[in-house]
Amino acid sequence: MVMIGEKHDNPLHHEKQALLMRHLREAGAKGRLVMEMAEQAHQANLDKANLEELDQLGTDIAWENRGWPAWSQYRPIVAEGLKAGMKLKAGNSRSRHPDATWARGKHWMQIISPICAGIGTIPPLNLIVCLMSWSMPIAA
Repeated sequence: MVMIGEKHDNPLHHEKQALLMRHLREAGAKGRLVMEMAEQAHQANLDKANLEELDQLGTDIAWENRGWPAWSQYRPIVAEGLKAGMKLKAGNSRSRHPDATWARGKHWMQIISPICAGIGTIPPLNLIVCLMSWSMPIAA
């Protein structure tokens, strides 16, 4: 499992995410691209997404109308996932209790971070790439 954090309005973070996705694709990674910004109601659109109509996906799921930064910043990340054969999955549960969801996320990050730090390679069949909204710093 690879979890990629970003600050939503930082284009450099999105560039680094796309670069990481490209490296994962080139390494043969398979799995799912879980998008925290996509809601379950968007899953049908995610299921039919393809590279030829990727610009339309942002419109179909009302990306910018829901307040996210320009789809053009996220499009390269999604493109790399699709090129790798990853399935796109909606990751926004629209929890009624966002503070509780955040607390669970922080709890899991505290558990996962030390474990992931010691992993040299990730088996491609078990890879899930998550785009999360946590504002974790990404080294330049």
